[in-house]
Amino acid sequence: MSALGRPQDIFSDTAVQLEPIFAQWVQNTHALAPGVTAPGTATSTKLNLGRW
Repeated sequence: MSALGRPQDIFSDTAVQLEPIFAQWVQNTHALAPGVTAPGTATSTKLNLGRW
């Protein structure tokens, strides 16, 4: 964008402010996914790995 004479468009303040909110949402979604998609599998996997 600097070639077009608008370097301020490369790093806008709005994008920087929205990034932490989006990152938190992704982390929460990934943290909750195992219990929702396959309940009980995370616990059994940990136990199985501990025995081998």
